[in-house]
Amino acid sequence: MDVREKLKEYELPFMLSIAGYVLVFFSFYHSFELWVTLVFYAGFAIVFGYFELEAFILPLRGASAMEKKPGQVTLKMILLVSIGNAMMIMALMYKLDWKSFFLYFIGLNLILASIQLALKKAKSKDNN
Repeated sequence: MDVREKLKEYELPFMLSIAGYVLVFFSFYHSFELWVTLVFYAGFAIVFGYFELEAFILPLRGASAMEKKPGQVTLKMILLVSIGNAMMIMALMYKLDWKSFFLYFIGLNLILASIQLALKKAKSKDNN
């Protein structure tokens, strides 16, 4: 299986991820000035960028090539999600704007769903 076929398998998780990032950006942009939006969004992207790399690159290289199993990401994921959630919720609750909070919540769940789908696919490939 070449890289293009592997990438096609992860098309849905990747699209969910992009949609999540866009919704999170708009949740901030709606509530804050642009510079505050960019600072918080950069922190969010750094936190979740690690998950994205683990979830999407690990299956492409193969778990054995990186001497890892896809499921080992979850402990780090829980810690980083907690930090990211605390930071983002504090930022959004500062304004108490429920429309922004709703967009953030949907965006975050799309990103987490994309990561879970990618990890699930990687685990099923690793078991075969």
